[in-house]
Amino acid sequence: MDTNQIYELINRISSTYSVDQILVRAVVNAESSFNPSAIRTEPNGMSSYGLMQVTLPTARSVVGSITIDQLMIPDINLSVGISYLSSLLDKYGNIPDAVASYNAGLPRKNVSGQYINSKGSTNVNNYVNRVLGYYNQYKTEAGTPETTPLYLPLYLPSIPQSSQIQLIMGAIVILIVLWIVL
Repeated sequence: MDTNQIYELINRISSTYSVDQILVRAVVNAESSFNPSAIRTEPNGMSSYGLMQVTLPTARSVVGSITIDQLMIPDINLSVGISYLSSLLDKYGNIPDAVASYNAGLPRKNVSGQYINSKGSTNVNNYVNRVLGYYNQYKTEAGTPETTPLYLPLYLPSIPQSSQIQLIMGAIVILIVLWIVL
């Protein structure tokens, strides 16, 4: 299967789930480099399969009963992966958190605002930035240069949300005062 055939599948299946086909292309590139036969085994023994590198537990959470052989079929792999990505986009409401979750489960950030996995590794942050880089590249190539910034917003995990809002409002007041004074 060549890349153009994969693009056609991505376009068709993405529209079924109302997911941006360019985002799916970016995820597929980051996950498998468009190799439908890709299989990756993590140090913990968990394997992921196909174009979207879907694990068997994730696939079963999406479609119920499925085999590895079925998951290696590009149409099925893309359907499962895109359906899962769609659910994450709905759940988190933004691309970076959905992509981080696609890669490593619950999106977590360290105090520097970088995405991390459950062990504190910033590999997830690198993955998110790689996907967003491909996404921006493909958007530009498609003539729709609206981009998603690679800079990930600061996350203040130890401060309650109401205090975060007060902190931000205080910073805005200080900036206004400085602007008036200067």
